[in-house]
Amino acid sequence: MERVYQVGGMSCAACAMSVETAANKLGVVDKASVNLLTQKLVVAWDGADATMLDEQVMRAVRGAGFLIEVHKEGHTVEGVHKRQKVKMCVVFGFAVPLLLFAMLPMLAGLPHNLDPMHNPKWGGAVQFVLVMPVMVACWGVFAKGVVRLCKGSPNMDSLIALGVLSAFVYSLVGLVLVYARGVHFEFYFETAGLILAFSTLGKFLESRAKGKASQAVKKLIGLVPNQALVEREGVLQEIGMEYIVVGDVLVCKAGGKFAVDGVVLEGYASVDESALSGESMPVHKTVGDQVVGASINLDGVIKYKATKVGKDTVLNQIIRLVEDAQSKKAPIARIADKVCKWFVPAILLIASIALVAWMVAEDGAFAIKIFIAVLVMACPCALGLATPTAMMVGTGKGAERGVIIKSGEALERLGSVSQVVFDKTGTLTKGTPQVTDVQVVVESECKQANGDTIKEILRLAMSVESGSSHPIAKAIIAHAQDCGVVASEISAFESLAGKGVRAKCEGKTVFVGSSRLAKEVAPCWEPCLPQAIDALESLGKTVVVVVCEGVVLGLIGVADETKQG
Repeated sequence: MERVYQVGGMSCAACAMSVETAANKLGVVDKASVNLLTQKLVVAWDGADATMLDEQVMRAVRGAGFLIEVHKEGHTVEGVHKRQKVKMCVVFGFAVPLLLFAMLPMLAGLPHNLDPMHNPKWGGAVQFVLVMPVMVACWGVFAKGVVRLCKGSPNMDSLIALGVLSAFVYSLVGLVLVYARGVHFEFYFETAGLILAFSTLGKFLESRAKGKASQAVKKLIGLVPNQALVEREGVLQEIGMEYIVVGDVLVCKAGGKFAVDGVVLEGYASVDESALSGESMPVHKTVGDQVVGASINLDGVIKYKATKVGKDTVLNQIIRLVEDAQSKKAPIARIADKVCKWFVPAILLIASIALVAWMVAEDGAFAIKIFIAVLVMACPCALGLATPTAMMVGTGKGAERGVIIKSGEALERLGSVSQVVFDKTGTLTKGTPQVTDVQVVVESECKQANGDTIKEILRLAMSVESGSSHPIAKAIIAHAQDCGVVASEISAFESLAGKGVRAKCEGKTVFVGSSRLAKEVAPCWEPCLPQAIDALESLGKTVVVVVCEGVVLGLIGVADETKQG
């Protein structure tokens, strides 16, 4: 079994490794895996005692210096992104003036009393005042970085914290000396402020990437209706989704969404399952057929029995597949994690050696600059974040286009694929039915003056279909409009669930629908008709038959065409 936790405070691959290590040391855990972008810890365990597992995992992760809680369904990253945006605005609101005040005197002359180079007391005090809000806003960097350093597992925050604190403390000591002894001193407050500003910008861009990549999951979740019609004790009542249980009898009216997975008890209708299957053509459902939650009932009324609810529905399984794919690591990500584990301590060692060497060779101020530069420029954020970012965006984009990627390994191996076998046409098609053929069977007796036979068939079909919201009806109407056809007024419109539609057009009864409907309403069939229908259907096209006063006038072929390019 798997247990998912939401972890707070991770900022780099070293953090993720620390959390994984802390969880994997526990005897009750079979395997622990962390995804840095989603901030999730996934723990595999034997399922014996969830309470005991939660206590031990939370104690271990908190002991490593991170926040943790059991993951809740529907958790999103929007709140984190908004907080990062506010924080970034505050930080840059003070960091930019700090940079301008420190650097402008080098580019444009200022009065001596305002120039920090000539008036270090004034200059140092202003820089100190401007940098303090930045330091306070980014206090979490110091808290996490120093804690990780003290625990012997430094991370990216440790590098930033050491670099910033070195510049800040050095400048603060210099400011005290300026006021105490009146000596001239070069400050590096702007260095501390800008390091934090760019670090904050990086985290803001990271949170924005998370938000965009999570839109696919949000769109899938948005497919589920909020309420459903349930029949209990012979009375129809509208209830929330969370109150539906297996065995409930539900009703889905034309134009509504099926709330959960189930089996049809009564009724007949065409159902649009394109959002889940990728197939744009409706599927006919009758008694005994399975229906899927979030699919759309196009016509008719269906009474169905709930067989799967909540997490067990097909839609929720798809959502879980996408989330799992975003959470689980690709093989290359594991390599990056191993590198990062040793990378941060190595950088600390190199920075320390550089500090000592330059203090011997040059003055202390220059050595501090070198120390800060090594720490900041070597932050392994790109190494730790590049792979999971690509993974998350890739699975999210796939979900937007109806492609569910089950794991990071599958996505990584996709780069070496040379041939692909598709199990359904919807993956390759545009997703919108279009009219491809219009064939004349019998000349229409209700033909308008100066109108050719093809346009007459389209006019009748368009007029009758104007009362329907079926995807095929929309395709016929769109094609007729492109051909310059104008619909006629109709009356007595009726939708024949799963078969087609019927209406009065210019006093004549016109049916537009399936060949099964045509056989019922047209007593005489032309000898060539079965062959013509079979020829269109053999090409994967849906055949719509136009019948006027019991006579088959023509056939309309509709198909979801293949994408080009």
